[in-house]
Amino acid sequence: MTISDKIDVPSKMPARGRCFARVGREERRCSRASSLVRLRATALDKAMDRSTLLRLTLPLTVLAVAACHSASEQVPGDAANRRPFDGIAADETVHFLGTEPFWGGHVQADSLTYTTPENATGETVTASRFAGRGGMSFSGRLAAGDFTLAVSPGACTDGMSDARYPFIATMQIGSETRKGCAWTERQPRTAR
Repeated sequence: MTISDKIDVPSKMPARGRCFARVGREERRCSRASSLVRLRATALDKAMDRSTLLRLTLPLTVLAVAACHSASEQVPGDAANRRPFDGIAADETVHFLGTEPFWGGHVQADSLTYTTPENATGETVTASRFAGRGGMSFSGRLAAGDFTLAVSPGACTDGMSDARYPFIATMQIGSETRKGCAWTERQPRTAR
């Protein structure tokens, strides 16, 4: 159901500027302003297509959850610090990987390369960068769907080696979420 489906107002007005609109089971008089409401709702439907909504889902969910917590609760980053995360410089390459299933890649400037065992060369796409309070995210569109890669500081292990990583990576592609680890050249992975 779209926004305009919820409003039953004729899009063309009679010459006298009066019409009747059905709201649920009631018929009500409407005016030219009501007609504008329908036109604006239809325009909003077209602007908010499915890919736009999917692209906004994870970042908005993360922000909504963070906003629901008080400063005394456990949230990413320092609750007293309101500045965006600056732990990874814009010129750094972020490497990420995960297991079960195996996946990985890197983000450099505004491009992300995503790899799997089936596609070792990887798929390279444009990525938008967002620095939040407790980490950063990169988002865009892969062939498999819209993605968001969230990277936050925290000790991480891949579960298969003795390597330790300085960042936790969570990647959502469409409705699938993958968890893994990340590092940069300035903050490298290390052996235990």
